[in-house]
Amino acid sequence: MAIKKNLLARKIMAHLALCTFTFHQTIAFAGI
Repeated sequence: MAIKKNLLARKIMAHLALCTFTFHQTIAFAGI
């Protein structure tokens, strides 16, 4: 059960990191 929870946490962290990266890339591209 701990392994499954760890995978879920890792998936959430990866999703947040991807969203943050995309957000910063968009700002950088917009030149803000």
